[in-house]
Amino acid sequence: GGPGGLANGQAPGPAAREPTRAAIMAALDELGRRSGSGDQVLVYFSGHGSRSPDLDGDEEDGRDEILLPSDIGTWQDSVQMVENAISDDEFGAAVQKIRDRGAYVWVIVDSCHSGTALRGGPVPAAADIEIKGAPAAALGTPAKGARAPRAGGAKGGRGALDGAGGADGGVVAFYAAVAEEAAIAGPQQLPDGSNTPTMSLLTFAITEALASGQVGTYRDLYLRVQGQYDALGRLAPQPAFDGEFDRALFGYERVPPRRWGVRRDGARLLADGGALDGLHAGAVLAVRDTRGGDAPLAYARVVESGPATAVLEPVAHAGVE
Repeated sequence: GGPGGLANGQAPGPAAREPTRAAIMAALDELGRRSGSGDQVLVYFSGHGSRSPDLDGDEEDGRDEILLPSDIGTWQDSVQMVENAISDDEFGAAVQKIRDRGAYVWVIVDSCHSGTALRGGPVPAAADIEIKGAPAAALGTPAKGARAPRAGGAKGGRGALDGAGGADGGVVAFYAAVAEEAAIAGPQQLPDGSNTPTMSLLTFAITEALASGQVGTYRDLYLRVQGQYDALGRLAPQPAFDGEFDRALFGYERVPPRRWGVRRDGARLLADGGALDGLHAGAVLAVRDTRGGDAPLAYARVVESGPATAVLEPVAHAGVE
């Protein structure tokens, strides 16, 4: 149980508090005080973002990414920052305090870090697509800050965890877009052909992957999320991922066994999983009854693996004919 939800706008519930800058920073601080060794902590932000001139010279592109709480204002010359914004440096430092307590942190930042430009040039967004960013001009943010960018080119996709590191509980981070791009939201298509209400692409992709039951590690999860983005082509930004991927997913004590359905196709046996699921030729699978029972009925070897389907042959294994 964490410090409680912070939400606004979409019937957040009676217990939710307004996501102001003070409330967000206080919640992160409380997590830093309450967390301990072996804990798993989820830090999830879905909202709007923008960019701001880098003031301390630690950004290669000369720009800080900023998260925009509900009480956001405009650029203030006196503090050289958008009023009540949360910079990536502040956010990263708050997450680091949780890690320093020995907790493993999963960070999801579902916001725009880039203004309004979509990947691949000026591709117009459909009328039902929401850009999850605030243009710098709308916030009164100047184009340049007091310090020049560091040499080395664009920063890439590390985003809100800049500066976080060290021997600690560890971290894995999912970002809706790299630093130069916009995150998007809109109606998402469901398997039956219907659409969801407006929903952030990253949140939808993570939810769908978790619901599939085919993700046991953060690596499994980010590959499926990447696939959702790739299916949209140039209309989607490029997501970014960082951290320790080969760990059991949040909520699992260990990596759970992978499972696929098996069906007959004439004389063949087919598994509903293939190379994209990590199922490759030579793998031996235990065949179990879906109605229950732990003991395998038989074993089968993968003899051919397509992208999403594998051909199996029965094989003697572990004392089972």
